[in-house]
Amino acid sequence: RDAGGEWIGAGEFCAGSLLRGWKPSPVSAGGARETVLYRADFSGKAPEWKFHSWGRVPSPVSGGFTGENGRPPKALEICAVEHDYAGRVSPRIPLPAGRKELVLRGSLSLSPDYRGNRPRMFFWSGKSAHFFELPRPRPGMKQRFEIVLPVAKLPAGTGEILLQLVSSFTDGQDKPAGSVFFHELSLSCR
Repeated sequence: RDAGGEWIGAGEFCAGSLLRGWKPSPVSAGGARETVLYRADFSGKAPEWKFHSWGRVPSPVSGGFTGENGRPPKALEICAVEHDYAGRVSPRIPLPAGRKELVLRGSLSLSPDYRGNRPRMFFWSGKSAHFFELPRPRPGMKQRFEIVLPVAKLPAGTGEILLQLVSSFTDGQDKPAGSVFFHELSLSCR
């Protein structure tokens, strides 16, 4: 659990592609039945994940999809910020009724010069935000993560969710630099 009591840890990830018009399908995950709601391998177009800046001073638009022509590897880049936090927002993801938990799995890496920031994400329901710290792998190394959000923490009647992947400024002596790269992401419910 993180400092706020939310679950965060390592887990398995099923890679998939960004699918339009794709219908959720039940899959077995460690004995629990899960329905995959959204998958992204970030090989799509930048408009799928829109830039957003939160805070008193807006950050300039930055980051986006990398890996045109296969180099560097395809990823969603979130650049370090000099204040508050900024990043990318997913398309709206409908949530089926009767779910108990949302499970977000993915992998990320950091550029060798990433400093003065920390990778984070939050679920946005339109009425509430649920923040989670993400791992800080060694530069150049990918690290998988898994976050579980109990649906009871969402406002009653929540019918859709937005995923927010951000780089958050940390007070310190390092001048912010570098980027976080998200390589794949999967949102399921159980």
